[in-house]
Amino acid sequence: MAVDEPTGRALLDAAIVAYVGRGRGKVPTRDAAAVAALAPQHPGGLLAQVKDAVRVSDTLAFEQVAPFDRALRGRLSARLRSLLPQLGEPAIEALTWRWGYLQFGQ
Repeated sequence: MAVDEPTGRALLDAAIVAYVGRGRGKVPTRDAAAVAALAPQHPGGLLAQVKDAVRVSDTLAFEQVAPFDRALRGRLSARLRSLLPQLGEPAIEALTWRWGYLQFGQ
């Protein structure tokens, strides 16, 4: 997934954070309106890139980052960085938080 010029890395990171709701609540969201508010001139393209990143993070199985220990978060973040090198730390952190919640928080 390449980052398109109109969006840029910082905007894509912010859009992923907004979409998953990191920092706004205890439960991840799928907030397309938050993404559209960040780039009203290109909402569809940005949202597609966000959904692509979320889809990639959703493909990770626990076995790929196991075992469940103090280093799990670091292994998960490293794996996401390798799969999504175009993302910055805010997006990786948001996807890591979302993945952890979906795996263990429900």
